[in-house]
Amino acid sequence: MCSSDLAGLAQIRAPRHALFLGSYYGYWAHWAAPAIVAAGGRITLVDPDPACCDLARRNLAANGLVACVDIAVTRGEPYLAASRDTYDFVVLDAENPRDHADAAQRGKRVYHSLTRACLPHMASGALFVCHNILFTDMTGDPAFASVIARNRDELGPFAGLLADAFGPFVEYRTTEGVGVGQFTGAPCAERW
Repeated sequence: MCSSDLAGLAQIRAPRHALFLGSYYGYWAHWAAPAIVAAGGRITLVDPDPACCDLARRNLAANGLVACVDIAVTRGEPYLAASRDTYDFVVLDAENPRDHADAAQRGKRVYHSLTRACLPHMASGALFVCHNILFTDMTGDPAFASVIARNRDELGPFAGLLADAFGPFVEYRTTEGVGVGQFTGAPCAERW
């Protein structure tokens, strides 16, 4: 999925409240923001890095998009634990260091805890987009084998959680791997 695909999804869905977990400097939010703002929606960016959040704020302000954006400098789990908001469009692109003190939080393993924290805040039918979840190599390039093996290890519990709450959830096959699903709150007949 490229940035214009995310912009297209935002335009089609016209979300009322979008959440970007692991928003970094606002790259993905920047592409979706024009459609969300045009639909009268709000955007919340959550990232624990203050420098990245400051850069996101400046980037969005430079393009006239900051008025409808809230930026939270914190980890997603405590933010969601304190929030009463509901989201109908969620983009997940977080990653912890692979030497994180908590083994369950290393690398992309953080997707499991972030998704679990997000589920009570998702509107029925909410669109859920996850970046960097490559499970399938369509190129035949052996360089992808180690990335896929690491993803299968790190994202196993996350994949199980998706199967229990999203139907369908599909991997949009790119060299990075992007997942897109619709929140149903019920197990999917076909496991992802």
